[in-house]
Amino acid sequence: MRELRSRVLVVEDDAATREGLVSLLEGKFEVIAAATGEEAVEVAKLHRPDVVLADLSLPGMDGLTTLESLRQQPGLQGVPAVFLSGVEDEATVECCLNRGATDFIPKPAQARELVARITRAVRQRQDLKALELLAKQDALTGLANFRSLAIRLEEEFKRAERYDHPLALVMLDLDHLKKLNDQLGHEAGNQAIQMLAQELTANLRETDFAARFGGDEFIVLLPHQSSSEAAIFAERLRARLNDQTFKFGPTPQRLSISVGVASRTSEHPKNSPEHLLQAADAALYEAKRLGRNRMTVFEREMNHLQPAVEQRH
Repeated sequence: MRELRSRVLVVEDDAATREGLVSLLEGKFEVIAAATGEEAVEVAKLHRPDVVLADLSLPGMDGLTTLESLRQQPGLQGVPAVFLSGVEDEATVECCLNRGATDFIPKPAQARELVARITRAVRQRQDLKALELLAKQDALTGLANFRSLAIRLEEEFKRAERYDHPLALVMLDLDHLKKLNDQLGHEAGNQAIQMLAQELTANLRETDFAARFGGDEFIVLLPHQSSSEAAIFAERLRARLNDQTFKFGPTPQRLSISVGVASRTSEHPKNSPEHLLQAADAALYEAKRLGRNRMTVFEREMNHLQPAVEQRH
């Protein structure tokens, strides 16, 4: 498989200098180029660079203004910017760094130094992305955590309202985890949670979103899915787990889940993301009450079940 290379956006109005920078960097990076700040913003929105290398003295929108405009674009707020300039007095350098530049390189730049500094900026960006991912990721399963779920649920619910399409929410719980922990230890319980997460991930579409809700509970968001469609997904996952044995102790073990399904549709809009979450929680409660290892779809008469979502978190 071809290795993905970091992408550098070169912004330079002088054609010869721009071509020289592209030629220098393209052996190590994927390079895209723009001649003006305005063009750079449009190119960056389309291609999402990992680093921007820009001339400070661009015509029209100068380098600093270009950086400010880039930072206002979704997904580009943290992109590092390295400035090139023939002006290298302390005041200019301090101004660039204070306004968010990652580095400042005086012209004419030495080739090896330029490549080294761009490489350093790329690594800093990669480290920052890794930290951002850790902040949004559940350490045990690698799925999204509760914080990420809250953000994504709000986004998907607003999108469903705006375009009036269904949004299904599936809440599932690993059955009898306490018993497993008591018999084989918490390490076995953690392995069971990880195996459930793996099975869950393997059954998702590209547009779906899964998160660990807490403990042995998981949430799946299924955009454009009605309750009946989400129920097919949930029942397939439940049956698949029942058909397998998992080894995380002296003897093979079977896993089962209880599942609650709810959906926002035109007929049942659910007033808020929290209401949709509570509806799925009520359905999950009913599945457990009926004996576990089953899937239940939310019905209006379940409203009296007093879902405990808020108390758990």
